[in-house]
Amino acid sequence: MASSYLQSLDETQRKNLEKELWAIQNGKCFISNEPIDLEIHQKAIDIDHVIPFKLGGKDDRSNFALAFSSANRSKQDSDLNVARVIHHFYRIKGLAESKNRSPNLDDILQDKGGAKFPLEFKRVGNQLQFSFSQINRSEINTVPIYEDKSSKSEYFFALLPIEYIRHDKVINPRSIGKNVTGLISEFYKGNPQLLLHLVG
Repeated sequence: MASSYLQSLDETQRKNLEKELWAIQNGKCFISNEPIDLEIHQKAIDIDHVIPFKLGGKDDRSNFALAFSSANRSKQDSDLNVARVIHHFYRIKGLAESKNRSPNLDDILQDKGGAKFPLEFKRVGNQLQFSFSQINRSEINTVPIYEDKSSKSEYFFALLPIEYIRHDKVINPRSIGKNVTGLISEFYKGNPQLLLHLVG
């Protein structure tokens, strides 16, 4: 749906809005995060709603962003916040494919600062002790060790900083599939596809 607010602006007002959005966004495209030059790219940029009308977005200055026309028109979701996440995923996907493989969870973790350190731990009876000393958190954490009744495998529950979370390609060799864009959109809207069973 066209913006009544944008249609009401004259050329000078529209240019001023572009400059304002450009400054707010540190001179970068909202979707691709690539630098925008307002003179060189003047015919290659769009002003668009961040949150579309159909999702409750307002038609005013607070809900606009500046984006390259190519990124905006090829976006995978009408919500620009989601489009930005999906665009970033495709960049990660491209890097993995340049190495003749598909992207996996390890690529995402490394992009977000994860998978940096191994978890150093020791067993004390039926408990596990560990710390996060590599990120200046040297206190010792203690959690109980449980045993799965059917497999006799042992496991524990803990909240780990992302720096200690790793993707084991042997246990789970699967790559991230094509349906990830739909999952990203669902998670963003608050409809996660992963259901957790909480142990009380």
